[in-house]
Amino acid sequence: MPGVPHAVSGYVPAYATTVAQGEFAPQGIGGAVIGTAAPVLGELLGRLGGLLPFAAQPQAAFAPQGVFGDILKSVAPTVGTVAGQLGGLLPFSVHPQAAFAPQGIGGAVIGTAAPVLGELLGRLGGLLPFSAQPQAAFAPQGVFGDILKSVAPTVGTVAGQLGGLLPFSVQPQAAFAPQGIGGAVIGTAAPMLGELLGRLGGLLPFSAQPQAAFAPQGVFGDILKSVAPTVGTVAGQLGGLLPFSAQPQAAFAPQGIGGAVIGTAAPVLGELLGRLGGLLPFAAQPQAAFAPQGVFGDILKSVAPTVGTVAGQLGGLLPFSAQPQAAFAPQGIGGAVIGTAAPVLGELLGRLGGLLPFAAIPAQPAYH
Repeated sequence: MPGVPHAVSGYVPAYATTVAQGEFAPQGIGGAVIGTAAPVLGELLGRLGGLLPFAAQPQAAFAPQGVFGDILKSVAPTVGTVAGQLGGLLPFSVHPQAAFAPQGIGGAVIGTAAPVLGELLGRLGGLLPFSAQPQAAFAPQGVFGDILKSVAPTVGTVAGQLGGLLPFSVQPQAAFAPQGIGGAVIGTAAPMLGELLGRLGGLLPFSAQPQAAFAPQGVFGDILKSVAPTVGTVAGQLGGLLPFSAQPQAAFAPQGIGGAVIGTAAPVLGELLGRLGGLLPFAAQPQAAFAPQGVFGDILKSVAPTVGTVAGQLGGLLPFSAQPQAAFAPQGIGGAVIGTAAPVLGELLGRLGGLLPFAAIPAQPAYH
């Protein structure tokens, strides 16, 4: 082209060929502006231009692929490596078969940067909020899923996976199945902090399967389950909150508010509060209509012999017991409350809980 350098005019045929194949495909505002500049400054701005906010594929309808995709991914350890491709701004890329499919906001921003700063901000660019597949409608799988999962023991390892925000992921079989808000956030981080917060990201509030309609399986499930034995063992089962469990055969069957909260905690405190989470106020089976099975059932049943044995059976309050054949049969208010307590105090109050004011048998009518 007259008056235009050969380095610039050489890209015109390639651009014309791209436009002839696709509807709209601008491939760079300042492409490789400082790409081959001096290693002192050119490599510093090396990948800042690698902004690929949108990328459309023929099969997917909507799949964002990143605003800062691979921005500082393969930079050199020197200062110049941080930015050499600042002109590589490719905001849109449309293929003839697909309309619009962005696949990420900041995918792998500083993936393989220098170990001092690159690993600290290693995954901040890995923001992939949406991922749509042709067969399924909507299935988010986590906001902070695997954020700090495989980070190094250094400071950079802690924030290594912060960019791995994958809030949505669509699969062909399930309609709506969010599988975690902060799943495995700092799963494999340093043993001092990573194991302590290891399962805090495992927040799986809902889990929908093709057969069941609604089955939330825990808010803080396995949050601090596998933490270090110093602190994690005490609160090990606090995340095991499974308030509801819906199966295809049963209509409504809550299975515990604080089930096994501190079940496997330390023998000093964990066994004392071992069964406090075993609150199973109701239990519905397909054959029975209403059968509450205890408010504090087996709360302190298997606690340590030092203190737990005294209050061992205080949780054995089973005021009602409904079977398919009997209409109403309360079986005790404080039955065997302190039955198996320590011989010093447990036997003294041993029978105080054996108050069985009512007992209804199916053969005998309740009222004459």
